[in-house]
Amino acid sequence: MLLGFQNLPPEVHQIILQALCKEHEPSVRAFAGASRICHALALPYLYQTLNIPAPESQELGDRVEYIAQILQRNSSFRYVKQLVVGGEPTSREAASYGEEVEEPTDPDRTAVFGNNLHGSLDRFNSRKSLYRWAATQHPPEADSPHIDAWQPLTDLIQRLPRLLDLIFLCRHQFPSCLLEALHRHHPQCKLHIHNFFLRSLKSPVLHPYEFQLATSPCLFSLKGEYEDSFWEGYPEPRRLPLREPLPDGAYLNEAIMHMVSGFAPNLKEVTLFRPPGSGTPAKSPLPPWRGFSQKETNPAKDSKRGALRYLQLDNTLLIKKDDIKHWAACTDFSALEVFKLKSTVTTDLLHYLATEVDFARLKTLVLTPNEIENNAYQQIKIFLQRLRPLSSLELKGWMVSSVLDGIMNAHGASLIELKLAESQGYESVGSIKKNHLSAIAQNCPSLQYLDLTLDRTGGDSEEVALYRILGALPQLKCVSLTLHVSKTWDCIDGPGETDDLVDTRFDDEFDQQVQWAVRRAAGGSEACNGAIRERLVNCALDSALGRAIFGAISAGKPEGSASLEKLCIKTTSVGEFGDVGCPTELGPILERLSQPLRVTRCVRNGCRNELVVEKEPSDELPSEFPRWLEIIWRRVWPEKMANKWWNDWHSLPLT
Repeated sequence: MLLGFQNLPPEVHQIILQALCKEHEPSVRAFAGASRICHALALPYLYQTLNIPAPESQELGDRVEYIAQILQRNSSFRYVKQLVVGGEPTSREAASYGEEVEEPTDPDRTAVFGNNLHGSLDRFNSRKSLYRWAATQHPPEADSPHIDAWQPLTDLIQRLPRLLDLIFLCRHQFPSCLLEALHRHHPQCKLHIHNFFLRSLKSPVLHPYEFQLATSPCLFSLKGEYEDSFWEGYPEPRRLPLREPLPDGAYLNEAIMHMVSGFAPNLKEVTLFRPPGSGTPAKSPLPPWRGFSQKETNPAKDSKRGALRYLQLDNTLLIKKDDIKHWAACTDFSALEVFKLKSTVTTDLLHYLATEVDFARLKTLVLTPNEIENNAYQQIKIFLQRLRPLSSLELKGWMVSSVLDGIMNAHGASLIELKLAESQGYESVGSIKKNHLSAIAQNCPSLQYLDLTLDRTGGDSEEVALYRILGALPQLKCVSLTLHVSKTWDCIDGPGETDDLVDTRFDDEFDQQVQWAVRRAAGGSEACNGAIRERLVNCALDSALGRAIFGAISAGKPEGSASLEKLCIKTTSVGEFGDVGCPTELGPILERLSQPLRVTRCVRNGCRNELVVEKEPSDELPSEFPRWLEIIWRRVWPEKMANKWWNDWHSLPLT
């Protein structure tokens, strides 16, 4: 006799719901709506994460009351484990700061049903801090009249007996009433602050509440913006009048280092961002920081090394050896599991990391410099080879053969996630070539997530071969492809005229011609009709091409391997023509053709071969379609009756 689903053991229900929650959260809500019994089984997963936007004070009270009523009706206060406060700003709030935010179609439902965040700020680290400049212009005491606005949320926190994480994403400083509620009712709750700042760092004495916040045992992770110099254009410090204001982010870097060194006993994750536009420290340094007390000596409390497990340093200038040595004095790098350097790094820093730092537990490494010194490639190879096997690696611009070979030898067998982004490095290969892609397929048997750049060559056999090589990765589930649509222009002098350049790839007379509008816009060489036609073909990205690429990758999968589940495609170098001149009005049209898209496999068991294609909404249409382009356009896509040009195109099939 077969058991009905509802009669299965509770342990089986838990396994099924946990899998749904991890792989496809909307299915949890669908499961809950199947019956009363299913709803009861799903309750612990429906409300484990609450996502509360940060609207105006009255709206916050109404939202919290609405959520409390739902939780009360379902007796579900005990199931809430994570509380996200802030999410995205409302359109009204964002508009006051020059931002545009699209409101959710169902804000009430969005507030209750959120993603499982696993207690980390990592998924939010790609976003900028929310309006720190507006929030730091007044002292902490100025917030006291507004504390009452947070009282409804304070009351809700008191009713959540199993709260494990509070993720605060608002532009405001974390309110004192919420911190008091955590200390009193949830001393073990982890506090994650996306927009961390201390407004009284420049004062003679740190404000008592800010000292309490900085030393809170609940504080687990933070992200902040700091400045270590005066903004460009300021006078030199020795000429500054005593009342000249310091930058808003002054000394935050030093303060967080002190917090890591024992002031914040449970701080484990730190992300620091140095915004663009700041001055150069060597030219306009700040006066030395005197510690939290701002006395002539550092605070009396003995500092010790912390044990961060996550450190991300995002500097728009340069990270040097001394910068990391200061961090190594604050935290034990052997405890670090995630290390991200999003800045240009020096060769002596790479040598220091390779020879003097022990990354005993490191599993994730990100190195995405703005620029790469030509002599840094050997040092990065040595550094990577001396690390213990990584599970996740992201590199930008380090794609030279020696470095890629080193990655495969040292980490290929252990890698689960690999991201390789192109850059303008002197020796970098840019997009991944066939031999390097084959090496990845042969040496990375456990790879599940892959993000890289490939050449788009009109869907020819060489391009299709790259997709099939991707399919040779047996565990590959998710792929993010950046298609490089620009080719190197190879022009020669035309017969009889040294100023008449011909693209050697085209032998058709029409393709070799140059439109008058293109010739007028050219600053050097001129893009011929064939080159522009080729660019149109490479940029044409639609659902049919997305499905075809998904199918080509899947076709390369060996028998018994994991199915490809998701494919994200975008283009790069759309408007880049190198030294070849081309009218600027072509760029917006190419952007229109190449809007990014995402292809996902249907999760339902009986529909696994169905693919869902989602394309990012495009911006406003280009103001006009240039007449000179129409003759080239129609060579690719003959005109259809009553169709506008923006609907009158399609991708060309793969070979």
